[in-house]
Amino acid sequence: MKCDLSIRLIVMMLFSIIVTSVEVNASKDVSRKELTISTEYESSFAIQSDGSLWAWGSNVSYSLGDGTDICRSNPIRIMDNVVSVSSGGSYTAAIKTSGSLYVWGWHGYWCEINGHMDATGYDNPTKIMDNVISVSVGIDHAMAIKTDGSLWAWGSNSEGALGDGTATSRLNPVKIMDDVLAVSAGSGFTFAIRNDFSLWAWGYNHVGQLGDGTNESRYSPVKIMDDVISVSAGYVQSVAIKADGSLWVWGWNVNIFDDNGNEISGENAPVRIMEDVIAISTGGDSSHSKISLNTMIIKGDGSLWTWGSNIGDGTSNESHIPIKIMEDVVSVSAGGRHSMALRTDGSLWAWGRNSNGQLGDGTNTERLSPIKVMDNVMLPDGIEPVPPLPSPLPVSQVSNPFEDLPQTLRFTLRSNNFLHNETVKQSGVAPFISEGRTMIPLRIIAEALGAEVDWDSATRTVIITKHEETINLIVDIPLPDDMGTPIIVNGTTFVPVRYVSEKLGATVRWDGENNAVYIDS
Repeated sequence: MKCDLSIRLIVMMLFSIIVTSVEVNASKDVSRKELTISTEYESSFAIQSDGSLWAWGSNVSYSLGDGTDICRSNPIRIMDNVVSVSSGGSYTAAIKTSGSLYVWGWHGYWCEINGHMDATGYDNPTKIMDNVISVSVGIDHAMAIKTDGSLWAWGSNSEGALGDGTATSRLNPVKIMDDVLAVSAGSGFTFAIRNDFSLWAWGYNHVGQLGDGTNESRYSPVKIMDDVISVSAGYVQSVAIKADGSLWVWGWNVNIFDDNGNEISGENAPVRIMEDVIAISTGGDSSHSKISLNTMIIKGDGSLWTWGSNIGDGTSNESHIPIKIMEDVVSVSAGGRHSMALRTDGSLWAWGRNSNGQLGDGTNTERLSPIKVMDNVMLPDGIEPVPPLPSPLPVSQVSNPFEDLPQTLRFTLRSNNFLHNETVKQSGVAPFISEGRTMIPLRIIAEALGAEVDWDSATRTVIITKHEETINLIVDIPLPDDMGTPIIVNGTTFVPVRYVSEKLGATVRWDGENNAVYIDS
């Protein structure tokens, strides 16, 4: 099955679709997660639980990465050891467990790390960067966050999409800013969430999609709002989640209505419309007689709600209000022509147009309701560069059933799964890097190493006690010798792993290849 190249290129030149499934915290939780599923124009990608990346759908310009331009209506295996994937336009990027970034597909305006224009792009995954923890691909630009929190951009820079203060397209990645937790690249515009949970935007802004109260494009980052834990940049619309679970929208929002029945249309500043939202994804398509937009949200109870076009409710209608589609959903990826949802059992579901097999069900039949595509898809239980906002909640005392027994813990950056001896457990927020120090939940370390924890709310001091040893840590006050700063994230105290572990008599080992830290007592 060959794809229609001319139609494809025309659509691309019309900026036909940008799909950014962000799970920064969005991805589902109120924290941030890796993207284990992603949709673009008419292609789809999913990472299975064993780390293998699978692709299907349109393959014009080698967008699937299998070395051909043959469309696939069934998933095919592309590469292994993948932890995150992002696709946009006709270009895809994937991060491997080593932190290396691989790209493939049609570049058009894209210019790669090798420093020359490449009109055909890569037909197979090609490594371009190392030490990457998050990536987001827009219609013709890409953004990557490195392990030190620095944000890098490359590709087309029309209207300032890269955020480097110019309109010059970049052949190589250029550094934009530091202290970045999450990023979302849209159709010529970009959002970034910084360490203080402030939201910044830049790029194309003709319908107010940046949310700065104007319709003026920005060539350098401008601050939009505070307390943001998740953001998704779409085609001409934007959505974000704040720390209290409220959902905010701006740009061209297809005349949706808020909970009070008030119409929201064409706003150039954020408008609050819903509560109890934990994940978002928005996309769009301009290949029809009018622009079609689609937004998907997951609420705190795991229910999936959609509005716009391609809503998946069994009809071909559009909706201006959120419609409930299914339960037990942990991750979503919205496209203008098709969408996908990942459920808690690891099953992947898709619906929408299917002209090039982008639903992955072995047919080219359009589906108006979700159909199951595959099982064993990796749950987005990791990437958490966007932990929920710090809040001064007391740290409860920890029991110590493992008092003096030898213990081993293994934590991995970007994953809230950890290994305690031979048992896999979960923490509420994944370990992350702050001030160059790996931050680990204090409760978990204390429990495993036989320590107790008390909280002095008057002085915001955490008191750690083990036998005769007492450690006093004041939240938000730097430790001696530049060892990092204890902070509270979503009610959990996070501490520099080396400082606390060694104070409690344990040793720390770092596995750079897998971004993992071991604590041995």
